[in-house]
Amino acid sequence: IADFDTVSLIGSEVQFSDRAVEMAWELTPLLFKDDRFLRAFRFLKASQDNFYVWSGEIDNAIENAHTTAKNVFHQSRLENALQDSFKAIEAILGDPPKDDKKFIRKIEAIGLNPNESFGLANKPLYQTIRDMNEARDKKAAHGSTSNRHISVGELLDYQYCARLIVIQASKSEIGTS
Repeated sequence: IADFDTVSLIGSEVQFSDRAVEMAWELTPLLFKDDRFLRAFRFLKASQDNFYVWSGEIDNAIENAHTTAKNVFHQSRLENALQDSFKAIEAILGDPPKDDKKFIRKIEAIGLNPNESFGLANKPLYQTIRDMNEARDKKAAHGSTSNRHISVGELLDYQYCARLIVIQASKSEIGTS
């Protein structure tokens, strides 16, 4: 597709596999027991309501990673998706401490390697989260900010990062692989 259309990426979709239903039942007690996880999944869902790439469209989205919103209404949805993705991470890890050593320990505590390359930019996972925090501040959190362009590639990375953190923390908490 020569002219990638962000409209096809803005919105949500529901798919249920047998494994997804099984996983939902495994997670249900955790969601009732620990409010952090309930908030994290709620924020992740809200993010995906505003931006979702169906697995069959991933290659197309990556090819057009530079694409940004075509109008202010789509921009608002991308900003909300970014905000909610970061809130999902905050629900699990808290506000990222400025000290990298402390931050790295928080990521390790949920069973992830903070230095593992992540996303389209192949940056360490902990740096992706730091970049996400900065993008949230500079592109989505403050109404007076003028440069609010969020690319499809950025949001793909940030949303997948949030998903990784939330799901891995959940697995760690309930003791599954």
